[in-house]
Amino acid sequence: MKHIVLFKFEDKSNVQEAGSLLKEVYEKLKNEHRVIVDYDFKANCLDNDSNMDIILFVELVSEAALPVYINHDEHKLFLERFKGLGLIAKSVIDI
Repeated sequence: MKHIVLFKFEDKSNVQEAGSLLKEVYEKLKNEHRVIVDYDFKANCLDNDSNMDIILFVELVSEAALPVYINHDEHKLFLERFKGLGLIAKSVIDI
């Protein structure tokens, strides 16, 4: 199961810090919370107001693991920290 999220920030200068936060949190989640098989993320290379800034790919062990992952305290804390960096939009697809 893949959980894919697109993030958009009000201030593009926060994208690098957001990437560092992603790596910190997802390494911890992957190693401690065994529902994540792997993850990757990329920052958009084109600064365009209509574009999203970061894409996150999270591979989960199964579809049943999705609510466990989403409701995990570390995941919720991560979202709050992202909002603190000026997150203004996100889009999600689960496949």
